[in-house]
Amino acid sequence: MLVIEVPDGQHPFDNLSTARNPRRPVLAARDAVQDLLNAG
Repeated sequence: MLVIEVPDGQHPFDNLSTARNPRRPVLAARDAVQDLLNAG
């Protein structure tokens, strides 16, 4: 699993869309998965 550390609100795979709407459900879900991976 490739883990990319980026500042809050900066998503390298979708930074144009996140600039307009940073809390889209897809991104929130991905953040939740990332948190689980980091916790493990």
